[in-house]
Amino acid sequence: MPNKKLAPPFLMANHAYYDFDRETAPRPRLRPDDPGTHLMPRPFQYLRDPLFLVALALLGVNQLLLKPPFATPSLHYHFNDLLLIPCALPPLLWIHRLLDLRATNLPPSGSEVILHLLVWCVLFEAAGPYLMNHATGDWRDVLAYCGGGLLAWSAWNTRLLIENESIALA
Repeated sequence: MPNKKLAPPFLMANHAYYDFDRETAPRPRLRPDDPGTHLMPRPFQYLRDPLFLVALALLGVNQLLLKPPFATPSLHYHFNDLLLIPCALPPLLWIHRLLDLRATNLPPSGSEVILHLLVWCVLFEAAGPYLMNHATGDWRDVLAYCGGGLLAWSAWNTRLLIENESIALA
């Protein structure tokens, strides 16, 4: 006979206690009309995040279509650097979440963006030129990383702020 336990409060039907088996217990489903669900922010979508997908598409367009025919230095050197945070941070945070190194599914916080920005700036612009012969450190790359990080952070968190304000007004 399976081990029967008392159901937790969120699984109790009409607040009545009943026996249940953990393997066959119904999972709680959150619907938009459930009490309290309107206060919960939408989770960060990691690899399905719209900003990540747009930045990835822009990176591909720049690499495959724009760089070869155009000799514009900004397209060749700094446009990809601008897309570093929007392209690289969501997959990395997803891996952090899988490894339980990240506690929430909220959009990236300012401290997460700044930490990864600092690590990548040191790695790519300070240590990279010493580790690889063809790499060069460039302060303009650091500016592009920071600009892309600021734009990405503001896009992720402005969307969260707008959602929370529209929820509060409803």
